Amino acid sequence: MREKGYERFSGAIYTEIVNACRDHNSRVGKANFPIELHPFNIWNRITRDPSIALVNDINPIQNIKEQEAVTFGGIGGRNSRSMTRNTREFHPSDMGVISEATKDSSDVGINTYTSANPNFDSVRGTTKRIDMKNLKMSSLFSTSALLSVGSDRDD
Repeated sequence: MREKGYERFSGAIYTEIVNACRDHNSRVGKANFPIELHPFNIWNRITRDPSIALVNDINPIQNIKEQEAVTFGGIGGRNSRSMTRNTREFHPSDMGVISEATKDSSDVGINTYTSANPNFDSVRGTTKRIDMKNLKMSSLFSTSALLSVGSDRDD
């Protein structure tokens, strides 16, 4: 598994460059025309990405939750139709990276949160398996759950 962050921006730019090259190759007499890359298309693709949200500076807990947010949608991602029941389930390999928290909406399992201390093993977003002998609660629960007294006793 691999988590992507700001790489989504370079993915948007790459997609628009590929589209411009394809448009150029489909033209008759392409040797006489330049490759046309419109910067507005790149800007538009980035701003239409559903994973982008405004930063909330007033509430520090909300700001932490926004930093821990994980989505499978957006640029290069999936939508609610392509996310079947099997792909929305919590997989055992997610333990130590993805927390118990998810948004309560029709996008359950698409938008989730990392744990307070996710097990990343590189800056590229690759993850490692959790060590069950040295298990810490901060690697299992979200920041919101760790701050809520008795949240593990809620039915």
